Amino acid sequence: ICKTVSKKFIIVGSTATYGDPEVCLTLSLERAEAVKDVLCSLGVPEDMLDTYGIGQNEIGDNLTQREDDEINGKFNEEEAKKNRKVMVVDMSTDLGKALKNALENSNALKGKTD
Repeated sequence: ICKTVSKKFIIVGSTATYGDPEVCLTLSLERAEAVKDVLCSLGVPEDMLDTYGIGQNEIGDNLTQREDDEINGKFNEEEAKKNRKVMVVDMSTDLGKALKNALENSNALKGKTD
């Protein structure tokens, strides 16, 4: 990360797709903050990293399957667990810019900025 041209990255945490939504939102931000802490301990400047928690909102393409399962009364814990992740995105890319805009216009929790 330190060797890239970009000077800013977004770290987005998410949780499994079940549980209390408010708890999951907080947990997802804690997950992103934990990754930030590790990166900073490895020498990445803290001002290069913004963190967000999106809770149960999904990163990736398994949303349609989850909605189908909910409609049909099914629950697949293995599929729900796939959303427990953190994504690090370069803000200088089109994806990074679009993601930053989407996060700022959503109910995502923004991490602390020091």
